[in-house]
Amino acid sequence: MIGVAAASGLACLTWLICSTVYVFYNDDLVEIAHNYQTEMQRDYEDRIASLRAQIEDITTRRYLDQQAVEARMQTLTATQEEISARQSRMTALLEDAQKRGLALGETSPTTTGSIAPTRPRPLLARFSSLRGTSAGRNIDLVDAGVDTLAARLDDLSAQQGEVVATLERGVDDRYRSLAEVPKALGLRAAGHDHMEAMGGPFIPARGDMKASMPVDQSLEQLEGSFAALKALENQVRKLPVRKPLSNYREISSDFGTRRDPFLGRLAFHSGIDFAASRGMSVRATGAGQVTIAGRNGGYGLMVEVDHGNGLRTRYAHLSRIEVAEGDMVAVGSVVGRVGSTGRSTGPHLHYETRRDGEPVDPTSYIAAGDLLPKSQ
Repeated sequence: MIGVAAASGLACLTWLICSTVYVFYNDDLVEIAHNYQTEMQRDYEDRIASLRAQIEDITTRRYLDQQAVEARMQTLTATQEEISARQSRMTALLEDAQKRGLALGETSPTTTGSIAPTRPRPLLARFSSLRGTSAGRNIDLVDAGVDTLAARLDDLSAQQGEVVATLERGVDDRYRSLAEVPKALGLRAAGHDHMEAMGGPFIPARGDMKASMPVDQSLEQLEGSFAALKALENQVRKLPVRKPLSNYREISSDFGTRRDPFLGRLAFHSGIDFAASRGMSVRATGAGQVTIAGRNGGYGLMVEVDHGNGLRTRYAHLSRIEVAEGDMVAVGSVVGRVGSTGRSTGPHLHYETRRDGEPVDPTSYIAAGDLLPKSQ
């Protein structure tokens, strides 16, 4: 019994001690647990905030990268439109050059079944998937693709520049060659102001001169050169510098003072005579408008053509007239047939060239015609 009582007393004492400790330290334990929980929650929230910031940073960088790529795409699209518009202008010039038989040298543009360099495909259609999350995940790949397209467009621009430069040389060569015709006659070549108007101080060139002028500026200059060439061609087309007979015939009487075949006295011969067979075609030596087509005194049946700028030609002693007054005639048009009407000793063509109403030696004009390119 004593042992049981002692055990019971010890248990009560232990409970009493524990209860006393709990009473005295309960608040401290609760505070420690609360502080630990608070610190854990704060640490968790800090980690969450850090992760959120990282995600926002990544998202922002992706957005900015995407914006940069789209901005480049807009620039490349504008460049492509410029190249396409430029190509339309160039194609017309290339076709014009081919019709004129211009020498284009050894440089030839890459073609796709035509004479036009290859046109790029639309960029936005190819990269329409750039917007959105897929573009964000593959931004580096897309950016590399845009770099490739930019390089291709640069190549196309460079190719267009080479074609423009080649055309410019061809037009310039043709112009300078053709300008020798009016120059030989003491006339100012049409389009001269555009082709020759230049100046400024001499500054030694540095680097590649082909890259010194933008392609659009070069193309604009080329279009001006073509306009000058067309003006010159129109001028030369009207100049009476061709031969009036298809087969150049012997000149039986020169321009100037000669012995008159009827009176035997010295007289002025206002043209040149070509010995020719009756009925041979007489052709216009330049384009113009017929001002006389009929009988004209000692000239017999005669045709006169006005070529503009004070120049006229006369074709006399014809057996037949093939045009009427007011007709427009092209180079080489048949205006009549060789005959012996009027004051004539036999079948021949009397041919005159008049400048501002005064007769001039036709042989100087025919000699100038020898400077014409074969296509003229």
